Amino acid sequence: MLNTGLLKFFAQPLAGVMLLTAFTVALEPVNPVAAQQAGQGAGIRSSYALGGGDRIRVNVFEVPEYSGEYVIPPGGGVNLPLIGSVALEGLTTEQAADAISNRYERFLRRPIISVNLLSPRPINVFVAGAVTRPGGYSLNLQGGAGQDPGVQYPTVLAALTTDQGETLSAAITQVQLRRKIGGGRQQTVTLNLDELIKTGRIGQDITLRDGDTIFVPTSQNFNIATARNIAAANFAADPSI
Repeated sequence: MLNTGLLKFFAQPLAGVMLLTAFTVALEPVNPVAAQQAGQGAGIRSSYALGGGDRIRVNVFEVPEYSGEYVIPPGGGVNLPLIGSVALEGLTTEQAADAISNRYERFLRRPIISVNLLSPRPINVFVAGAVTRPGGYSLNLQGGAGQDPGVQYPTVLAALTTDQGETLSAAITQVQLRRKIGGGRQQTVTLNLDELIKTGRIGQDITLRDGDTIFVPTSQNFNIATARNIAAANFAADPSI
């Protein structure tokens, strides 16, 4: 039985995706990305973290000349009128508004600031192993914009579909998602896609983060029945390629 504490890292089920059956170290929660922090679920405020490539709008209430749209550069520092560069990397839109407000307090009386996410940046992931086209992929985020965007990251299955699928020799019970967490450390979760094929049950998908690696090992014992199951799956390689 899965540890209930670790289950906090996984949230809203997504139809037509794999069932998580075994894991080495728990990763961050899943769709919607509004639940980046452990224990959060659907329907709560977004905790999407801003980063380089995001396009935002900063509104300074009753001071329109200080308002404007910006693309956050690499490093996360946005150059704003009067106050100069403000570091927004890793902040939510609410936190970014507070940081900008604190800076404007030196010049404005009780500044009212809002930060809206207009369009989220894509993320870059790497897919390796028994797949049709291993390599790096840039995947777009989904969701609305605004103060509380509810952005959703792409999932493992989205990445496997983008790389045109797993080969028939793939060990689909041992697909690994690897994530760097700083300090030279890495988190790894193992996914069993065979469970999805056999049962069709609604499982728990894992959303990707920038820099994630998906590794699909090659099966040591080729099984015809498993190969047929892979061929029938929506994440299988196109046999015409």
